[in-house]
Amino acid sequence: MVGALPTYFADAAEVTPLLAAIRMRRSLTPALRVMVVLCTLGIAQELANGWLGSRHMHNVWLNNVLMPVYTGLYLWAFSLWQGGPVSRLAMRIAIPLFILVWFILTAFVDGITHFSRFAGPIQSLLMVSVAAYTLISVSARSADAVWRHDWFWISAGVLLTFGTSTVFQPIVGRLATAHPATAMSVIGTWDVIDGVASLLIMGGILCARWHPISGGSSWPRPSWRASSPSRS
Repeated sequence: MVGALPTYFADAAEVTPLLAAIRMRRSLTPALRVMVVLCTLGIAQELANGWLGSRHMHNVWLNNVLMPVYTGLYLWAFSLWQGGPVSRLAMRIAIPLFILVWFILTAFVDGITHFSRFAGPIQSLLMVSVAAYTLISVSARSADAVWRHDWFWISAGVLLTFGTSTVFQPIVGRLATAHPATAMSVIGTWDVIDGVASLLIMGGILCARWHPISGGSSWPRPSWRASSPSRS
């Protein structure tokens, strides 16, 4: 029972961004709408993992398959917070580049049914870099308190979850076969940290009350006409 508490906490925390989105649904910016899609996908994946696990079926492949989907959505969301066209375009160009790298590594190195040794850490390093850049660059041009903005809390949450993933993912991959009990202990700690990250993302979504949208469509336009954020 004690060992299950981190998972219960993480599962409960993972729902909080969606509850916040329901509360703030009329004020969500395009970036926050993408984050809501990400959170919904994360919950669906957890349910699928639980279903597969309850039937003693392998579920690591699902994490690997969804990795480029998560990365693309995160990069798109962060691109919407950028103040300049260069950084915005760079993050969008990174989406197909990462998909290409993921495909090569998954097909020829990592495999689809094993914990990712290379694609996963690359994804984590990419997201840590993007979140840190957003946190620093957007904070520098913010005219009011940074804690009143969605990008601040969501960047912090992404830094936390993917920073942890950078360290934990290769460790779990090495321990999964030889020391499964130790691997589960590491995953329990990972779950707690992911739960805290979900709460930070919830805080970002609630910031919509200070910066409501007004007029026009709140969805981002197609990338070719564009203008100005659980583990995988």
